[in-house]
Amino acid sequence: MLGAQIDRWDDSEICGRIVKGTPRRLIIELAGRRLASLETGTGVVEFDHERFRIDTAYFPAACLQDLRITIESDGAALTFSPNGSAQQTNLVPHSPFGGMWIDLPNWDERLAEKMASGEIDADTAAQIRTFVRDGYIVIPGAVAPETVSRLNRDIDDAWDQKYAGIDIEIFTPQSIVPIDRAYYNQNTKLLDAYFHLQSAREAATAPKVVAFLTAVFEDRPKAFQQLSFIWGSQQPIHKDTAYVKVDGNPMSMLATWTALEDIAEGTGELEYFVGSHRSADYVFGSLSKWMEANPSQHEAFLTSLHEDAAKLGQAKSSFLAKAGDVLVWHADLAHGGSAVTRPGHTRKSIVTHFTAEKYNPYYNRQSQSRPHIHNGVVFVSGKGEIKA
Repeated sequence: MLGAQIDRWDDSEICGRIVKGTPRRLIIELAGRRLASLETGTGVVEFDHERFRIDTAYFPAACLQDLRITIESDGAALTFSPNGSAQQTNLVPHSPFGGMWIDLPNWDERLAEKMASGEIDADTAAQIRTFVRDGYIVIPGAVAPETVSRLNRDIDDAWDQKYAGIDIEIFTPQSIVPIDRAYYNQNTKLLDAYFHLQSAREAATAPKVVAFLTAVFEDRPKAFQQLSFIWGSQQPIHKDTAYVKVDGNPMSMLATWTALEDIAEGTGELEYFVGSHRSADYVFGSLSKWMEANPSQHEAFLTSLHEDAAKLGQAKSSFLAKAGDVLVWHADLAHGGSAVTRPGHTRKSIVTHFTAEKYNPYYNRQSQSRPHIHNGVVFVSGKGEIKA
């Protein structure tokens, strides 16, 4: 006989005790798909003959309802869920961690229905088909030239410290500091420009971009993180879902990369593995999409993206954009900054991360601020309330 009980199940931890028998294995499943089968503890999971504990601090709260924990012995198994019963469905997204309607197996049927009802037009439908196949689309000239020019002027003024409270991330050493011209020639990220600059909000809410985001989210888009670059980042190819955390649905996320000048080859242009958004999930600490669940796996995660590309035939491509062009990518598209082979040449760009209005970034667990609405997009920031 095998006996066990759950003592706690919430967004901090799942823990329980073995009260009878000798357990052999702990199985963790999400939405009917196995994340891990463990005979001992690993990462954020503790498991022995007497107790078990799963650290869910870096696990999306909304996914807890779909988690199942099974304890097996030689001749018995006990399965636990939040409400004591399992829910079955055949229509689950590509990833057990969630997704959007375009990630469901019947997305093409849904698209046909939306076109028939007039909800989506032929041009948007063509974009969606490309996006489902490749993991990204390009919208040429989406941001008006005058908006690009004004945003570049505003960012220059920010570097001259004409706005209070603007921060940048530096990498030698890695930290967040107030913006200062002393760092201008370094590899930096200006954080949440939209918090201070209306021009940054204008660039993020170009009508053609908002139309696409709204169609995919089936909801008003919510902008929750923005990064501005002067130079090529040379960031290794990665997936945003490891670092950019949407609590309600970690796969309900899109990002936009907007060129603020014509991008020349060799300046660290954006690169990506086409179709990589459909690779299998990399699970940190046997539990989470989020790297913080087990930072020691970070290098293995980065390596796995190249291995997946080679195994699955995902071609590498790059984005040599004109000023105002926008690339929209899927939450799980593997992307990064290519090598800079033309030192001294800028690669001015701005990246904005979006989710659906009904979801929230992870930082909202600690800080709730009133949203700001601009051109049909909800803006929130970890810096606080946006005052336009």
